[in-house]
Amino acid sequence: MSDEQQAIDALLGRGVIAYQRAFADIGGGAVAGLFLSQLYYWSDRGQRADGFIYKTQAEWQEETGLTRSQQETARRLLKQRGLIEEHKHSVPARLHYRINKAAVRLALSSLRESSKLVCDNPTNKNAENQQTIPETTSETTQRGSTTAAPPKTPDNDALLAWQHAGGGISGMIADELTALSSELEKNRLTLDPRFPGADIPGELWLVAIIKNAAKYTKQKINLAYVDAIVRSWIANGYEPKRKRASNGGALKESFDEIDAWANGGATT
Repeated sequence: MSDEQQAIDALLGRGVIAYQRAFADIGGGAVAGLFLSQLYYWSDRGQRADGFIYKTQAEWQEETGLTRSQQETARRLLKQRGLIEEHKHSVPARLHYRINKAAVRLALSSLRESSKLVCDNPTNKNAENQQTIPETTSETTQRGSTTAAPPKTPDNDALLAWQHAGGGISGMIADELTALSSELEKNRLTLDPRFPGADIPGELWLVAIIKNAAKYTKQKINLAYVDAIVRSWIANGYEPKRKRASNGGALKESFDEIDAWANGGATT
């Protein structure tokens, strides 16, 4: 090591932050990624059993170099994406932070799937390599190729649909949605092939239910409302019409009761 590098290391003297590049991708930028990286570092090193940690703005700036304004921007972006949680604790009230590991894991999984598809896309290979493929490659590829899974989006993943609809993500929420998806899939497999939705996977049932819940409730989406729609769809089929011209009184009344409960007494 050169004398210059030793001198620089001595002057730095504040340690190194384990900056996770992927956190910038899922968090909305480098500032949010830096804040999330440092919070992740402290997530298992705090004194509270529930994972919340306390740091002042001055301590965040000392550790990360982020100004007050940058910290506020990072927190706003991360909260919007459900990646961190905040609450005030103690007397006097102090702001505590916790990383939402379930949401971070989900976001990283989605990022990884998207990156894999980009890497596997034949259009990303250079033209020279494409031109040197032997004539027999087409047949070989057909025999040995596998179809990549589509990337997770709010249109095919219940957790992402829930988050897109404004719902917060926690370990409990993730478990509840997974249980509902499994219940819908088990129910679907028992249906007569002519029953509405018999050919639609349970996960997509739940995605559609979450979208309906977000559409018809005037309040923040919640699991109780989603569960009520799940019960109605299990009884009446996939995405039943909310109003029917004949013999639909009972179904319409059921929807009206669900909506009235969700919207504080106002019916649709």
